[in-house]
Amino acid sequence: MTPETVFKRKAEMMVADMDGELVMMDVDQGTYFAINPVGSHIWTLLETPQSMTHLTASVLHAFKTEDTEQVSADVERFLSDLSANNLIDEVTT
Repeated sequence: MTPETVFKRKAEMMVADMDGELVMMDVDQGTYFAINPVGSHIWTLLETPQSMTHLTASVLHAFKTEDTEQVSADVERFLSDLSANNLIDEVTT
């Protein structure tokens, strides 16, 4: 995974907003996931293809932080978790 890698979420998820956190169900796998507000922000952006660089910049701006290194690491870890659970796809251009 590089900063330029582009991802998009899978459409098959059932999603409910619970006070800023998302609760998602993967119907095919029968599994549930809960995502905090930062993860919810990223998930919303992934409706359209997004690079890790763009996601990091958006989180930095939306949550008013300047800790680029930490946010970048957190975004990469979150995307890795989503990918490992087959919730996102890598988009090839």
